Amino acid sequence: GAPRKHMLFQAAWLDQLVPNAATSALVRAGGFPLLGDKRPRSELFQTEPPIALPAKTTVTFDGTDVAGGLVVFDNADHGYIGNRCTDVIWTFDPPYERQERFTMQNPTASAQQQAAHFLATGLAGDPEILAIEAGVRNPEDCPCNPNADALPTSCRE
Repeated sequence: GAPRKHMLFQAAWLDQLVPNAATSALVRAGGFPLLGDKRPRSELFQTEPPIALPAKTTVTFDGTDVAGGLVVFDNADHGYIGNRCTDVIWTFDPPYERQERFTMQNPTASAQQQAAHFLATGLAGDPEILAIEAGVRNPEDCPCNPNADALPTSCRE
């Protein structure tokens, strides 16, 4: 068959559109492990210790070392990769019910930098999956504010 590919899966722990169980099942079906220290809201990864990050090789398929696995972002919802601030109006657990609206700050910069680093190092022939704490600028620490001009320059994306 075709050689195994390097695969980085990222998931939001509070994803209301794609349940953690579905993402976990996809990752497990591909034979990939859990990465980092956050577990998905799914029983599929509860028995295995996660692989520490940063990592270059996470699994071996037919003698081929492969970088890949699932990184779960805490305090993030479905739009975390592109929307730093998300208005949330539904509860995170079944039964899903309308709740008072609040704004959640997603780890957008961390997720984007991790994905960009994985792609850049993969194209260079040596894929690496960063820990999200490893040198990542964190504008998600800045308050969500509809007036971008009111944010410090270091917080603007």
